[in-house]
Amino acid sequence: MPSASSRADGLWKLAWTCSPVVEDSLVWRLEQVGIHHTATVREPRRRKVVTVLAWVDRQAWSEQQVRELASSLATLAAAFQAPVPHFSFAPQIREEWASSWKQHWRPDPVGNALLVLPAWLGCPPEQRHRRVLRLDPGRAFGTGEHPSTRLCMEALEGRQGVVKDALVVDLGCGSGILGITALALGAARVVAGDVDPMAVSTSRENGALNAHGPERLQVVHGSSKALLPWVGSGADVLLCNILAPVIMELAPDFAPLLKTAGGQGWLSGLLISQADDVQKRLADLGWTAELAATRQGWALLAFTTCTT
Repeated sequence: MPSASSRADGLWKLAWTCSPVVEDSLVWRLEQVGIHHTATVREPRRRKVVTVLAWVDRQAWSEQQVRELASSLATLAAAFQAPVPHFSFAPQIREEWASSWKQHWRPDPVGNALLVLPAWLGCPPEQRHRRVLRLDPGRAFGTGEHPSTRLCMEALEGRQGVVKDALVVDLGCGSGILGITALALGAARVVAGDVDPMAVSTSRENGALNAHGPERLQVVHGSSKALLPWVGSGADVLLCNILAPVIMELAPDFAPLLKTAGGQGWLSGLLISQADDVQKRLADLGWTAELAATRQGWALLAFTTCTT
């Protein structure tokens, strides 16, 4: 039986095997209860499931509390008409944690010319022709693996003419991956924001990993209104990879953030089944939005400058 000191120093490793459509909401709910150490395991041969891992302090979380948490999250799948996630948990020595989640992350090619590279790994020789985006997600969400993130990254790559020399706003920046992508593709400056202080610090650190200081990657703590002083007359490009209900709540603030003429926005983090509702919300505010791409049940909407 473990000693009291080993229990106090230990962690619970939690695992949910679930449909990919549930992943975003699951990670978001974990963040809401203060669980920031997460990772997602994807197996190429099992595209219909992912495993979301999380680590919590065993001194702060009893076994009963862990079981109650799992029970409260079991209902998430119903909203997506997906199977109930399979949950398991086990104790883990704290010293093993730092390397444990990193073992699941490898160099990740995105689109035709991008490579998300874990900060602690070297670039594989066969990928050296790609534009390297060094990343250490730390406690923030966003490694580039999730379909909604990839949709945004590929949209930026596919419209480099729009991105080059642009002022880009990244609303809900997480790890900073989308802003760093925009800068790698030639954006002049990125203004990013997140309500999570950990996301702010992680985005700044990842910017530094890619040699982007605050003069090029300005990261602000706060939501849409906190970004307004940094965008002047408006950005050329607006990115928002957040859950659909949050997008609809923030939509009225898109107008002052984006240029009144020639602005281009991309929205992700929403399911294909939610796209119509988000499009209607944007149309009610005077925007023109269209379904630009889909992947594994997730949608990317492209919208253009307000017409009113």
